[in-house]
Amino acid sequence: MTKSAYCLVVSVAFSLGSFAFSANGQEQIPREKRPRIVNVRLSISGQSPQPPILKHRLLPQVSDQIPGNAALLYYRAAFMSQQVRTKLDDGGAALAKIKTWRDLPPEELPLDKVQEKIAPFENALAELTMAARRDSCDWGLPLQESGDGVIDLTFMDLPEFRDLTSVLALRIRQKIAQNDFDGALADIQAGYTLAANLGEGETTLIHALVGYAITGIIDEQVMALLAMPDCPNLYWAFTNLPKRRVPLEGALKFERRMVYALFPEVLEARRTEHNIAEYWQQRLQVVIDRQQAAYAADNDGEKLPFYETLVASQSPRIKIELAEKYGYDPLALSKMTWNKAVLLYSGLEYERIWDHSSAPLGLSYHEAKPFYQQNPLEDRDGMLQGDPFLIAELYMPSFQQLHKAVATAQLRVELMRTVEAIRDYVAREEKLPDALSQISILPLPVNPLNGEPLFYKLQEDGNAILKGTSVDGSNEYHLEIVLRET
Repeated sequence: MTKSAYCLVVSVAFSLGSFAFSANGQEQIPREKRPRIVNVRLSISGQSPQPPILKHRLLPQVSDQIPGNAALLYYRAAFMSQQVRTKLDDGGAALAKIKTWRDLPPEELPLDKVQEKIAPFENALAELTMAARRDSCDWGLPLQESGDGVIDLTFMDLPEFRDLTSVLALRIRQKIAQNDFDGALADIQAGYTLAANLGEGETTLIHALVGYAITGIIDEQVMALLAMPDCPNLYWAFTNLPKRRVPLEGALKFERRMVYALFPEVLEARRTEHNIAEYWQQRLQVVIDRQQAAYAADNDGEKLPFYETLVASQSPRIKIELAEKYGYDPLALSKMTWNKAVLLYSGLEYERIWDHSSAPLGLSYHEAKPFYQQNPLEDRDGMLQGDPFLIAELYMPSFQQLHKAVATAQLRVELMRTVEAIRDYVAREEKLPDALSQISILPLPVNPLNGEPLFYKLQEDGNAILKGTSVDGSNEYHLEIVLRET
């Protein structure tokens, strides 16, 4: 797999959640994705949180978990799901129908036909349910063993997880239609746990992003759950969901290290003391040949003209920057062979840009956005500035897009938490609030994408509109809230 092919794989993973990476790490929002508007109509009744206020949780409790590795069950579920679809041999028609039905209002579901579509997947769904009760998840990915072949790894289970989640989502909606709250909640826990586990341990951003796509599928079922006549108030369950619903630490650690698997020469230049010109020329040539081969694979066999000469011409500038930017001793640099200096500088530049670009992840998205606009790659003039190998430009993810995915997933939670605060108000006042400012008992969240209050308007027909507005092409959610007649 070439570098552009790897970037394409990441882009495909992002598209699962309606967002995309570009090869140079900049935002790339397709026109048709700007934005996706999700309309939901909720008929609600008044309900306040009842003690114990965390009786109903959206993730399994520690006391419900047993020792074991959930990944083994997930792999079994993916295999079973794939077997079912192969046996059906219908060109994906059953799955397409499932995806259509999962968006229908529960009362409009053809329940007999729904059960007929779900039934072949029951064994695979049972594996998901059992996996949600395991206390660990180690995917066992051969990331370290793969070396520079790491971008050739394929993750064929991920599409199966996404498709099986659609089946699970339909079963949740089926149970809502059957007024089976406990059964629906158990399936919701299974879906959310799968999403979270895709970010557990040493994994990749592709896994984490598929996890975020799965949260979106399940969230839309939870919105329907809130409209059940006897649905308990889940305000505190939403409040206690993790802000980062799919862990990113393991994936970010891997992505940062991946460059050293692809370019071990740049790490070697930092760790090796000797300055044998012939040795470092050979190591430099390996990198040049690798980049030329990757370029040729994407450009009908053509190679970059004068590439080696261009790289060599940057060595005086690079030694100056090693001293001024990275604090290396000028005397030691004068003795360092130029080819080693280039390799050393390449790795240091990658880490500097990673740190600069990823630092805002610790902020709320609306706080971080101005810092993302200070892109350290924007003012570069190709290979005449910065790293002549362009490693950061080619391999670094867009942290802004990643952060936006996290915030969009949190937006859905905040919308549902606000619905529950409204239900609490209705239980007290027997009417919808004229404005959210009238709600004073339960704290109201803000839109994590822009830091502003969520849009709410009580309309002339007596119904209310609750919106999570779009930011930079992110999904937009329109909830029409109707007070159920008692």
